[in-house]
Amino acid sequence: MAVKKIATAALASVAASAALLTGSLVVAPAMAAEDSSVGRTPDNWTPVQKLRPVERGPEPGSQCTKRGEVREYVVLKDSHFDVEGQQSSYNDTDGVVPLQQTIKETKKKKWTWSASVTVKLTDEIKKKYDWEYNREMFWSMGQNLGPYDLMPGEKGTIAWGFIMDDYTSQRVRCGASMKWEPVGRQNYGSAPRERHVEVVIN
Repeated sequence: MAVKKIATAALASVAASAALLTGSLVVAPAMAAEDSSVGRTPDNWTPVQKLRPVERGPEPGSQCTKRGEVREYVVLKDSHFDVEGQQSSYNDTDGVVPLQQTIKETKKKKWTWSASVTVKLTDEIKKKYDWEYNREMFWSMGQNLGPYDLMPGEKGTIAWGFIMDDYTSQRVRCGASMKWEPVGRQNYGSAPRERHVEVVIN
């Protein structure tokens, strides 16, 4: 059976959380799988929109202006919906039934990085992608998601988790040729961008 509607909600703030928990529904736009701005995500769920850069950053080989200056060149490689739990229901009655879930266990996501998470690193991400990450995000035990209406004959699935962004970083120095030069090895890691809920009804 074809999907009737797909709803997503990204919860980056208390206000957004309140909107979702009272049942607000946001229809997700159709997105082409080959779009480079779309990150990986579990099968059957809406692809995750990646953050878009607002500046180039100190890319190795590009021009610099202050000889000896040291920065971090960061690249957002991937974004995905990391599902922590889901609940499915089928309406075999003649009336409307609710699709909802109560979170039974607190779940957390933190920065993971192959080196230390420094202020320089987070500042470079903020400059390039205009986004400031929290060091930790969590879903609390007892939070209620939904309800969403299931009409007779409909099946619905509600999933919750986190939007995760995967980065690489390379330390660079402004060299004698006034170009950014890589220093040391490339590092990599992930950061939790938002709490996220997605609903599919078909």
